[in-house]
Amino acid sequence: MSTAIAINPENVKFCWQKVKQEQGVDYFVDQFYENLFGQFPETRAAFSDNMALQKSKLLTMLDNVINGIEFIDQLEDELVNLGQLHLDKNISAEMYDIFVQNITETASKAANHSLSNDELEDWQNAFRLVSDIMLRAY
Repeated sequence: MSTAIAINPENVKFCWQKVKQEQGVDYFVDQFYENLFGQFPETRAAFSDNMALQKSKLLTMLDNVINGIEFIDQLEDELVNLGQLHLDKNISAEMYDIFVQNITETASKAANHSLSNDELEDWQNAFRLVSDIMLRAY
């Protein structure tokens, strides 16, 4: 993995398994968007009224990134394209920090706050790396 961000892939995968075991992915995705729209209502306009497809897309992206975190370089083109899609929807570069914070807080909550600091740090670093790759489109 060609990155300056240190990530233990096993911790990232463990976090996702914990989320699935404790509250499940539906809870995770619902909480993610509830937190996002609650804290930043202006982001709601970037999404359609029917969130089912968006939630499905997020889960697919999460599974791809988490299960392939040690091969993230192979997902670069897909992630840069995703970044371009976000840019086209007027998602600001600053929102990526909010995304990383929100996805980390949501994982902790969805895992019933049972994740260690090291596990959460690796989770956060993984999504920081994803964000950094997506931001190459900006």
